[in-house]
Amino acid sequence: MDTRYSIRTKIIAWSFVPTMLILMIVAVTIYYAYQQVTENLVVERNRELVRLTASQLAAEMSSHVSILEAEARMLALRDLSPEEQRAFLNERRNRLVVFDGGVILLDSTGTVVGTEPDRPEIIGQDWSGRAYFRQVLHSTDVVFSDIEPDGPDGTQVIAFVVPVIGPMGEFQGAMAGMFRMGATAVSAFYGDLVKLRMGQNGNAYLVDGNGRLIYHSDDRRIMEDVSTSAVVRQALRGRVGTARTRDFDGQDILASFAPVPGTSWGLITQEHWATLTRSGQGYGPYLLGLLAMGVILPVLVVSFGVRHITTPIARLISAAQRVAEGDFDQTITTGTKDEIAELASQFNLMAARLRESYGQLEQRVADRTRELAGLNDIATVVSQSLDLNQILSDALDKTLEVLDMDAGGVLLPDSETGILRTVAYRGLSPKLVTQLDEMVSQPEFIRRLADEAGPLVIADLSLQDEHSAMRAGGFRSLARIPLRAQDEIRGLLFVCAHESREFESSKVRLLTSIGDQIGVAVDNARLFEAEIRRRQEQGVLVGMSQLVSSTLDLNQVLSRAAEYATDIFGVGHCLICLYDKAGVDLRCAVAKGFDTAVCAALEQGEMPLDGMILWDHVMDTRRPHIIEDVPQDPRVNPILTGQLDMQSILVVPIEAGGRPLGLIQLGTRRPLKRHFTPDEGELALAMANQVAMAIDSARHYEEQRRRAEQFRIINEVSRGITSLLDLDELLHTVVRLIKDTFGYYNVNILMMDTEREELVLQAGLEGFIDDSTSPTEYRLKVGQVQEGILGYVAATGEALLANDVSREPRYKPLPELPDTRAEIGVPIQVRGRVVGVLDVQNAEVNSFDEGDLITLQTLADQIGVAVENARLFAQAEQSAAAAERQRLARDLHDAVTQTLFSASLIAEVLPRIWERDPEQGRQRLEELR
Repeated sequence: MDTRYSIRTKIIAWSFVPTMLILMIVAVTIYYAYQQVTENLVVERNRELVRLTASQLAAEMSSHVSILEAEARMLALRDLSPEEQRAFLNERRNRLVVFDGGVILLDSTGTVVGTEPDRPEIIGQDWSGRAYFRQVLHSTDVVFSDIEPDGPDGTQVIAFVVPVIGPMGEFQGAMAGMFRMGATAVSAFYGDLVKLRMGQNGNAYLVDGNGRLIYHSDDRRIMEDVSTSAVVRQALRGRVGTARTRDFDGQDILASFAPVPGTSWGLITQEHWATLTRSGQGYGPYLLGLLAMGVILPVLVVSFGVRHITTPIARLISAAQRVAEGDFDQTITTGTKDEIAELASQFNLMAARLRESYGQLEQRVADRTRELAGLNDIATVVSQSLDLNQILSDALDKTLEVLDMDAGGVLLPDSETGILRTVAYRGLSPKLVTQLDEMVSQPEFIRRLADEAGPLVIADLSLQDEHSAMRAGGFRSLARIPLRAQDEIRGLLFVCAHESREFESSKVRLLTSIGDQIGVAVDNARLFEAEIRRRQEQGVLVGMSQLVSSTLDLNQVLSRAAEYATDIFGVGHCLICLYDKAGVDLRCAVAKGFDTAVCAALEQGEMPLDGMILWDHVMDTRRPHIIEDVPQDPRVNPILTGQLDMQSILVVPIEAGGRPLGLIQLGTRRPLKRHFTPDEGELALAMANQVAMAIDSARHYEEQRRRAEQFRIINEVSRGITSLLDLDELLHTVVRLIKDTFGYYNVNILMMDTEREELVLQAGLEGFIDDSTSPTEYRLKVGQVQEGILGYVAATGEALLANDVSREPRYKPLPELPDTRAEIGVPIQVRGRVVGVLDVQNAEVNSFDEGDLITLQTLADQIGVAVENARLFAQAEQSAAAAERQRLARDLHDAVTQTLFSASLIAEVLPRIWERDPEQGRQRLEELR
């Protein structure tokens, strides 16, 4: 054999170079890995250190709180008057001297009733607006305030506030112990901070809830505002962590932050990164030396070892040739204990395995039969009940029996959070179950579980860091299988044993089948529970339907719906908002669960709720929307976080036939959080649909009632005007009847002057026309130049409705009517000819509808008939007067003629009578005169 191609030569040639390269890579990788691990440990240490320091600070502050609590309890038990309470504080000043900013005693309304030391200038002041008083009033827990100017002479202080609780648990007031702030302040509080030895290797500072420094390693910076710092904002959000950043000098630092438990404060520490990582910089030379040894030693060892490898191989080749010749009883022996010896052993074992294969086959059949019987037992168990807890408990017992395992459990996702939780277990301690729940709740575990196509078997848990809790519980092997149904994960089944155990493929298949059986059973049980829940929801909807259908009064419908919704969902408040007539603006119709003044302000529109991005989103999507933390959501109107003080809300739209009618908002007020589920959102949406139908019914009924009332009013107006025949009296009566009956802002009637093509105001109200003003003083052109809405109506003979006069280009404003927002003009026609215009105005936008237009047009037609009747009556009166004058003229003419004829006869015979009888003549002369 050519030695150049021998195994010995190849091993030496192929092992030296790769070994050198590998060792170099390993050395460099180890070095950088060490640095990375060191940095990670430093970061984790600082994170835990700042958290512990924050907890220690909270514990230190509790000693001061205990002083206040003891005094508050003693004060509550004595039931003292304000003067006696101030005397009590004076008596306890030796115990309260620790508060260098003094102690303030507030009564239940937030009024200052006592101070120590004496501060008479603030006695009787109302401090109910202080944030810490409102907090202690709502929570009755200890409150640690932010920096406030409430110390003597307005000095900056922080306050430890405890409630004063009476013997019957009633809130009697609050006691606030104050510590001065500032670089010159020396107090027990700053002493506590110094004892914690914060910032020895860097900087440390404590900030209040507004981001102002309560304490800093540099005393000159105390009370400085650092709220713009990203690290401070993280701490004030209640987060614990670290961040690599730079200080004011541009040096690389590690900032660690944590909230102080029980307060709104945050604690931040800063250390130079170079100082933290200095210990890992001196290992470079050692790694270079190890690298050199790694190159030299492999060459020597390989050269010596190859000689011991090739000799047994030659003997193995000879033995294999004899087996190839037919000697199956041939066995191979080697003098080594390496892989070649293992190869020889496996060669010898091969023949023995062939002889044993038949016996093993029979054993496998028996095992398979037993497994199928166990699987059948489990199928029987899970099909006997629809109670999920009973199913899982019985199935787990049977699984442990069939697989001969010591313990196990079943985990299902929580219905609200979706996080896996142990719902059934055997052979596990409660502590271990809690640890397992924490492990499976990690996002990394959930992602890995979703990627697993089948069971996971771990024969030796000592090799798995992830399952340290199981090892601590005494278990050495574990198998788990996702519970699947309809290609979705429904949960997790796991079994474990106290000893290391290899799981045969048959056991793995059996575990997979068991998982499928339990997954289907879980799915069936969940479907059954969903059906029960659906029936309950139907009952709720039936109740809502019966409630809102029991009346046709819209206000009663909405009020009952709001009360029913708050009871069903167990929330503190309900808002029902409806669109206005134009369908543009949302207005609060019902407010439940707030103070009486707030409810009245909402329902009367004094609290504007426009600009709600959230509400716009709900109305656009027509879907429920849930917000658990309202103050943190930018889409919410500040009204909800301010006057209404909302914490969690569920908003659903109200729509009917594709028409948006409004929305319903359910929720809780701070600090109570409410986790609304998607199912509750769907239930609320269904209830909103019931309310929508009731609203439609109520509005339809109201519309019909309104129509009937309008027709009744039209009839009354018609009766009132048809009895009048004087045109001026008629027009003034019509204006007054329409305004008083319909409640319009202003009503006018203008009549046509056909010669000048102008409208002349004949009758109006609201001071526009009175007894001292001539109607001819206000005219509108009707010809080619049409003035205002009324000029257009008179010229075209068509009615015009302007629900927003600011958007109507024809509108002509009048100084006498400054509040006009909407206007209707309808023509008054007689035999197809426009003789005037009826003008009606309102002081609210969108206050008219088509019903008003129809009603006013009907009234205008009635007015036209009345105007024509008055005109005809006037003509009849004129004709009768002319006839009477003619009759009188004829009678007068006949009387004069007869008188003259008699006088002429007397004059003719008078001389003869005078001659015959002068006395009689004189008598006839007197008759002639």
